[in-house]
Order: sequence, then structure tokens, then C-alpha cells
Amino acid sequence: MQCMDYFIKTGFGISEQPAFGGSAGLGSKLMGLGQGSGAAPGGMRNIITLVDNAYKRLGHGMEAKSSLTGRIFLLAAIKYVDDTDLLHWAKFYGIPDDEFVAQIQQATTDWGMLVQATGGAVKPSKSFWHSLSIPQSEGTTAVIPLEANHVTKKTLGVWGNPLNRPTVPLEKLKTKGLDWVDKLSVRPLERKNTWLSLTVQQYPGLFYGLSSLYVSPDELEQ
Repeated sequence: MQCMDYFIKTGFGISEQPAFGGSAGLGSKLMGLGQGSGAAPGGMRNIITLVDNAYKRLGHGMEAKSSLTGRIFLLAAIKYVDDTDLLHWAKFYGIPDDEFVAQIQQATTDWGMLVQATGGAVKPSKSFWHSLSIPQSEGTTAVIPLEANHVTKKTLGVWGNPLNRPTVPLEKLKTKGLDWVDKLSVRPLERKNTWLSLTVQQYPGLFYGLSSLYVSPDELEQ
């Protein structure tokens, strides 16, 4: 995979030059099992389990108690493929704000370094917190922005915000559907390929986004 050249195929044809890969000089950063590989889910799980355990051994994560059994769970993060929400819990009640921020920063730094140890990296443009920084592979740090609770961001594959205000997420889903229709209008596909795109690509994306929203029927109708 490090030496392969990758050409992009669209409705307009196949690109004449490789978009990325060995000839493009980016092959060393694309090593892996590849999207669509049957071994990718298991491989990802094996690697991320080691990262999770190392992260928790460093004292990070949070404790949650099951209301049904009373069992204590030590949770590090919520992950969806390569999208991660780190969970932070104050070490003691009444912790000063500056100590709590320092605790979160140390946890974020340790997570970023563990990800680098696997050959990955945390992407600044997709990182935010609800001012922290994340470590970069070249030895520097990148500041990530603080977002207010009402600001909608894409995380774990869906649009949402801590206050669960549905207006913007619903607009994002509506725009996604309209963009798909516009692209088909500009470059129509065969009927069978149109249905394939609708049922395999569009429906799952829309339903997954809606299932994570607490929205009333009236708001859906609007």
C-alpha cells in the first residue's frame, strides 16, 4: 500500500495523475489496512484497545457506576472508527479550574502521543473542546478552539451540540440530501446506480444522523 498509486474515478472519468500514493510522495503516510478491508475493523480494535489501556494506566478517563448492578466502569473515550470523544472527570470535588484544565490538557497530550505511537496523528482542524493543544508528529503543538455548548459540530459521524438543539443538525441533513440530488441532476447515473447510491450511501447517513437527535415531530415537519 505504501507504493501504490491512487487514481480518483468520478462521473467525469478517471484522473490522469495519481491523487496520492507512491508517485505523489505521500505513500509513507497511507500505510494501513485500507477502507473496505475485511481485516480493518479487527485490526483497528486491536490497536485502539492497547491505546485505551495505556491511557487509563496513566490515570486518565472517568468512572461511571451502573444504576442497575452498581458496577464501576472506567471509561476512556467514546469512539466511532477514527473519531474520538475523550471523557474527563475531575480528580476530586471542588478542584480549582486551573488544575482541572491542566488535568484535561495532560490527558489530551498523552492521548495524542499514544496515537502517534501507533503511526497516527490527531488532526487539529477536526479537534475542539466543549485553551487546549494537541501534540503534532513534528514535535510541536497545535491549539484547538473552545466551542460554546450551543455550537453545532460534527463528531462521531453526526452533527450535534451539548444542548441538543436540533435546528442546525437538521439543516445539515437537509443540505446533504439536496446536494446529492443536485449532483445527480448535473451528472446523472444509471437507474440501478442511482438506487444503489440512495439505499447504500444516502439512507444510512441520513437515518444515522436522525437517530442521534432528540427532536419533536413538529420540528421534523418544519
